[in-house]
Amino acid sequence: MDRTQRRGKTKAGPHIGVKCGKCGKPLGNPLTHVCRERTDFKKRKAAASAPKPQARTGTAHEYTTCDDDDCSKYPCRVYKQGLADGEVLGRQLGYAEGWAQGYPEGIAACPRSHQG
Repeated sequence: MDRTQRRGKTKAGPHIGVKCGKCGKPLGNPLTHVCRERTDFKKRKAAASAPKPQARTGTAHEYTTCDDDDCSKYPCRVYKQGLADGEVLGRQLGYAEGWAQGYPEGIAACPRSHQG
């Protein structure tokens, strides 16, 4: 039991490594070696399919303050249409409720002076 374990033999000598001339990878078996060139195809495909940010033209404006009657922006058109419809419908409803008949009586009943 006084024996020590033997160490393995060390190899001394040149090491010959064969590399592929095309890809530079070591060749284990030249008959089964397949060169695979790495490409950035997936990265380019992802970049092409990603939505591109649209450039701002500087024509952004608030739809409630838009003075252009021919403005092509959707919020401006809808807001103006609703404003026009509400104005017409509001007047019709007001007249139907009797506002035109009651207005002179209301002015006369007001204690303030409404003379222009």
